[in-house]
Formats: sequence, structure tokens, C-alpha cells
Amino acid sequence: MDTNLPKILLVDDRKENIIVLQKLLKNVAAERIEAASGNEALKKLVKHPDIFLVLLDVNMPDMSGFEVAA
Repeated sequence: MDTNLPKILLVDDRKENIIVLQKLLKNVAAERIEAASGNEALKKLVKHPDIFLVLLDVNMPDMSGFEVAA
């Protein structure tokens, strides 16, 4: 993957929703990073501090999207 591309973090506990987001973004020139939980999303944000957009599910079992955003 081109490291110069902007990064988008896709966060959803349902894999089918991630698949839909991937398809919707297929023509967007960006690296897409996936997380299946709020905790995983926070770890990815630490690992990739240059993420410019987060598409975040609000209802997740481990923590809400609002908690992740805060």
C-alpha cells in the first residue's frame, strides 16, 4: 500500500458493514484500515496517528462509538 495515501479507519463490529464500506470506498484513493471494536480502533489510532477520517459505528459491544470518539 502507498504510504503517502491518506488513511481512513473503518470501525464496526459487524464484518458485513465493513465489507459494504470497503465497496463504497473502492474508488477513493486512500488506505483503508479496519477495526472490529472500539478497543481495536483506539489501538489503530495510536499506531496510525495520521488517520484523517474515522467512519465509526455507534453501537458496539465493548464501548460505544461516542466513547471511542471522546
